[in-house]
Amino acid sequence: MWNSADRDGIQQKIANHFCISVPTVYRIRKQLHLSDLHDAKKHPGKKKLFKRIRRLYITKERSTLQIAKIVRMCDENVRKILLKQGVNLGPQHVTNPAYFKTKSSLTPTKLLKEIKSLYVDEKLPASHIAKRLGIDQGTVRNKLRAIGIPIVVRKVMRSQIVVAPNYNIKGIYLGTSEPFSVICIPGRTVTHKGRGLENRAKANCRWCNSEFTQYIDKGPRTQLYCGAGCSNRAKDYRRMLRGTRVSKTRLRSMDEDLVNTWGDEYEDAKKRILSVNPITRKNP
Repeated sequence: MWNSADRDGIQQKIANHFCISVPTVYRIRKQLHLSDLHDAKKHPGKKKLFKRIRRLYITKERSTLQIAKIVRMCDENVRKILLKQGVNLGPQHVTNPAYFKTKSSLTPTKLLKEIKSLYVDEKLPASHIAKRLGIDQGTVRNKLRAIGIPIVVRKVMRSQIVVAPNYNIKGIYLGTSEPFSVICIPGRTVTHKGRGLENRAKANCRWCNSEFTQYIDKGPRTQLYCGAGCSNRAKDYRRMLRGTRVSKTRLRSMDEDLVNTWGDEYEDAKKRILSVNPITRKNP
């Protein structure tokens, strides 16, 4: 509806007079079967909207997504309008970093200058720039690419490492232009070597009767099923048999599945599934 973008349109004047929105005026006009005053293809509001989108993209260097938010329409329609006017669109990832908002307290322009100064003049890597400015590391790289600065992998030398035993150092700033890293060393390190898969116990799944490796074979949380799928099916089966959940069709399907899997041991398998009780936490 092009009248919504035309400030001088008749629908906009009616909306301002009655203090309602333009879509409300449009809906009432359709209910009263009132025809359009202008041809949809030659509407003055349409021409004005096209010129505004073209000016925002070429002169203001706004992206199609930003233009879509300004004119309140889909970004894909903005792209189609620009292509109809013969505008050469840039790649999708290219946008003016001065208009890109971040969670930093600095304005986009000042933030861009700060990133450029830290990366080019002080030779700091992107990760350290992100920590100092409180923004994401990917944001730093995107802004550097947008302004045409090549990203170089900068390694941290051993002399630039600060060793911090037993505690973490966050937001540390040494006042130097060289990159640095913080390594936290615990006072005591205890490593428990896990058992290999060949030394772990084997068991048969209580639902599908397939053999699997038990990762948990001690205590109340002993692994009884080969995976989450069988465990969830057994849980639903117990709930339906106990009356917590009711689904006759699914219960019949599960019974047939157990009969096909266990055969003559169906009743024993059913008792084993029902014998499991959920673990409840005791209040202290």
